[in-house]
Amino acid sequence: MSELSMAEKNVQRHIARADLEQFYAEHFALLDEGNAGSWVTTFTEDGIFVPPDGRPEVKGRAILKAGTEKTSARLSDAGTVRRHVLANLNLLALADGKAETRAYVLVVDSVAGETRITTSTVMHDELTSDGTRWYVAHRVVRRDDLPNP
Repeated sequence: MSELSMAEKNVQRHIARADLEQFYAEHFALLDEGNAGSWVTTFTEDGIFVPPDGRPEVKGRAILKAGTEKTSARLSDAGTVRRHVLANLNLLALADGKAETRAYVLVVDSVAGETRITTSTVMHDELTSDGTRWYVAHRVVRRDDLPNP
């Protein structure tokens, strides 16, 4: 089998990036809608999430779901609508059904007629694909306003 040309590699990379942009749009919509059950299915079964505030990493869909449900309930009780806005998606690596991305994620909260950016973060993901869809295998989120642990 012959090696892909630079143009063919670029086409594959652009297609993968478009797929990842769609993945993230759906992923964050599920989170913002409070649909923890569906959101956690966008992670691998043993997916890892490293929170931005220095807390220990969370591993596995069940624990991710419990934490997400707790946060969704807290926000709902406070009358807060939260949106995650992804920007500057950078596809760092792509090979054999795996991808590595880095992006900025702004957390925007709306409550009582006021909307503000509450957190500015950098998200670093390692993803895997089953050929049909992408899954987060490992996510590290760092807040811009806190020192890295």
